[in-house]
Amino acid sequence: MMMRTNAERLHLRPSAALNAVILGIIGRALEKYPVLIHAFVILSNHWHALLTATDAKAQADFLRYVHGNIAKAVQDLNGVKGKVWQQRASVLPILDLEAQRERLRYLLSHGTKEHLVASPLLWPGVTSARAMAAGETEIYAEWENRTKRSSLERAARRARARSRSNEPNEPIEPINPVHYMEPCPFVLTPLPVQKHLTVPERAAEVRGIIAEIVAAHPGRCMGVRKVLAQSVMTRPVKPKRTRAPYCHTRHPHLYKRYCELRDLFIIEYRKAALRHGIRPTAASFPVDVFLPTTVFVAVPGTPHLDAMIHDVTALGRVT
Repeated sequence: MMMRTNAERLHLRPSAALNAVILGIIGRALEKYPVLIHAFVILSNHWHALLTATDAKAQADFLRYVHGNIAKAVQDLNGVKGKVWQQRASVLPILDLEAQRERLRYLLSHGTKEHLVASPLLWPGVTSARAMAAGETEIYAEWENRTKRSSLERAARRARARSRSNEPNEPIEPINPVHYMEPCPFVLTPLPVQKHLTVPERAAEVRGIIAEIVAAHPGRCMGVRKVLAQSVMTRPVKPKRTRAPYCHTRHPHLYKRYCELRDLFIIEYRKAALRHGIRPTAASFPVDVFLPTTVFVAVPGTPHLDAMIHDVTALGRVT
C-alpha cells in the first residue's frame, strides 16, 4: 500500500508530537478492523505499508480511518490548510514469497535511497525498521481519544466560567493528557515468507537487508536536522512519475495470469453495474467488491423536462 500527499508536498514532515499521534492512529485502527500490519514507513510526502486484510471492506475501512485521522493531525500539528492527501491509496497484491521479500527491502530502503539519512534506522519519522531490526514484535502507541478530550475541555471551560464568577484570581489547572490518552500497542506480524524464522532470525535478516541498503547508497545525505527543518509546503524538484504495476511478483507467468483474471473481473463487474442501473436488486456482482455509488435509478413515469417547463409556462410561473 502506498499513499501520497497532495501535490507531493511535505505535509507529513516528522516531529515527536506527530510521530506519537500517527502511531496511536495506526494502533487504534488495528484494534478496530481485521487487518494485520507487517512493516511500514512514513516519509514526509508519502507512506508505505505491507498489510494483510480479511477482505476489501476491512482494508478500505482501515485506510479510511488512518488517512482521515492523520489528515486531522497534520492540519493541527503541522499547520497544513485544506487537502492533505493527493488521491486514493495505491493498493497492490503481492503474489509470491520472493516478491514479499523484495517489497520488504524496498520499504526498508526509504529515507536512505533518497539520500535523506545515512541509514533507514536514522529516519526521524514513523517507521517499523528500528523495531524489526531489534527483534521487537510489538510497538507501543497511545491513541488520543478526541471525543473524550473535547468533553473534558467543555467541562473545563464551564468550570473556568464558574470559578471566575466566584474566585476571579483562582488558577484553572490544564487537562492532564492521562485522562484522554489510551494505550494501544500493536503487533508487527511477520510476513508469510518469514514465518518459519524465529524472532532473532527475522531481526538478523532485517539487519542484513539494512546493511545492504546502506552499502548500495553511499555518499552525502541531507541529515536529520535538515529533514526536520524543511517547510511542510515544499514540493520535490523532480517528483517520481512511474506507472505502478497491477501486482507484485517475480514470475512473469503469474503477472500475466493475474492481468487476465483482473480483466475478466472488470468485465463482470461492469456487466453487473449495467444491470444494477436498470434494476438494483437484479444484479449479481463478483465477490469482495463495493457496489457502484453513482448509479442513478429514475422514477418510472417521470414527465420529461420539456413537458414540465411547458406546463409551468402555461401557468404563468416562468417569465
